[in-house]
Amino acid sequence: MKNDMTDTFNPAEAAAICGILHNLYFRIPSQEYLNELQQAQVFNNWPIEAISDEQLAELQSALENADYELVKRDYYDLHIGPGECKAFPYGSVYTDNENLVCGDTTIALMDFLKANDAQFDLPHKEPQDHVGLIFASGHYLLTERQDVEAFKALLEQHFLPWGHRVFELAETHANTDFCRELAKLTQATLNSWTQELGLSPEKLHLYR
Repeated sequence: MKNDMTDTFNPAEAAAICGILHNLYFRIPSQEYLNELQQAQVFNNWPIEAISDEQLAELQSALENADYELVKRDYYDLHIGPGECKAFPYGSVYTDNENLVCGDTTIALMDFLKANDAQFDLPHKEPQDHVGLIFASGHYLLTERQDVEAFKALLEQHFLPWGHRVFELAETHANTDFCRELAKLTQATLNSWTQELGLSPEKLHLYR
């Protein structure tokens, strides 16, 4: 069962969620990390009241029964390649009319992150509108900055206008129950935050 929670936005719980989703999306999660999530019953205790126990149980079951090699292959197909990703993790691939990385929306996000001191020391250069890095940015804003207003701006202006498309595509094209259910949970979490925080993201024309 989920924890007893109200619909009120809880920054500490949202930060914890951002940390988990960063680890699940930014790089292929290790077998050890997935085992930790399974043993801790993380998904059965996901602190979003609007998400049904049945949906959470589906993901927890998918995790417990997952074949790690198949999950890893699915992650490559969805988010990395080789070849064309089925669910590109970069925002400007969706918002740029030529599907380019580092487009105008990427630059706007980079300016926002710089203004909020949310800079990351990455091992190699990477567009900052990767969904995993956006969750890392959310974690930073809610923990180090303790700035809910900046977190709201991150979602409303720089993630929600296109992020849903990533998870729609991941749900559609995933070959494993775990990746499919994770995409559904991620979208449901963003939907809940949108409602709790009263967000009204701009509706952009998306090119994928």
